Amino acid sequence: MRMAGDRCYEDYEIGEKHLSRARTTTDADIRMIIGAAACDHPNHTDAVFTADHPIFREPCTPGVLVLSMADGFFIDAMSMDMRLPLSYGYDRVRFLKPVYPGDTLRADLEVVGKRVKNDDWGIVDVQLEVLNQDDVLVAVLVHKLLVLREGSKIEPPNYSYAEGD
Repeated sequence: MRMAGDRCYEDYEIGEKHLSRARTTTDADIRMIIGAAACDHPNHTDAVFTADHPIFREPCTPGVLVLSMADGFFIDAMSMDMRLPLSYGYDRVRFLKPVYPGDTLRADLEVVGKRVKNDDWGIVDVQLEVLNQDDVLVAVLVHKLLVLREGSKIEPPNYSYAEGD
């Protein structure tokens, strides 16, 4: 068992880098997000439509799924070490290249900004560059995180998790 994160806001340095694991997208992933988010545009569902599309060669992964995978990469690479992290939002989200079923994605993460919000919380900005199996940049975004500050009076829940959970 591993104890949940104890790195507080002050422990993060601008320029700090992390690497994520990789994950292969599947047609089932696409169908699941289409069902959950009702993003059933022909770009994601219609092979005949995309065959004549000027950018896509086949139905592609919805951007919301790429963003969700990026969030999973962040959780895997950094979040579990943070002291009570809370998502504060995303900035500068860009989908640069199509992602297709069978593409394997990973992310390079870098702390690109920090600022104190109040006595209890700081904001850590983490840029994620999402790359495919050919090291082609397919998406970029900045994930803003609220992280407890050193000396905060807020007590995080006492929990642990098994590696791989």
